[in-house]
Amino acid sequence: MEDDRGQYEKRSIQFTRLIKEKGFSPRKLSEITELADSSILHYLYEAINEGCLRRFEILYSIDKEIRKKIESCILQLKTTNYFKLKDALNIKNKLDDLELKLYLDFRDSRIDLGYMYENIRFIETKIHSSIKNFLITKFGELEKEWWRKGIPKAVRTELSKRYEEDDEPAEHPYCYTNLRLCT
Repeated sequence: MEDDRGQYEKRSIQFTRLIKEKGFSPRKLSEITELADSSILHYLYEAINEGCLRRFEILYSIDKEIRKKIESCILQLKTTNYFKLKDALNIKNKLDDLELKLYLDFRDSRIDLGYMYENIRFIETKIHSSIKNFLITKFGELEKEWWRKGIPKAVRTELSKRYEEDDEPAEHPYCYTNLRLCT
């Protein structure tokens, strides 16, 4: 079982690399590995669940012209029903099921917005920790050093207020910083 799991993880990592570094589409992955579409889907969803691959990376690995054809068909038929779209697209474009399934799963703008928020949160967290590390390096590790000497009183007051108003406060008032307060 562990050997199967190890092989499974290797395949998910391989697919992640091929999509991110080589720009391979799901169809191209299927062609080069000769795996069934269901296996490709399985590995891609595993890579997403493991945090190695993001939905939008798969979405945008699908050829732009294919995405346009699907979107055009959705607008024309006024549906996102897989079976109706599959019938219409197979007749007109011989579109492949794998990419249609993935496109329909990932086309929702909420997915893009969710990942945009995730990226902003990641950047904000990095800035937050970088500033704190800088302050500790410059003023010292003790709270009275980096917190009192490195952060203006008005900002400390605002952060302390947020800390006190939180029903389940974080470890330290500095945890309540945001991009606006970091500038």
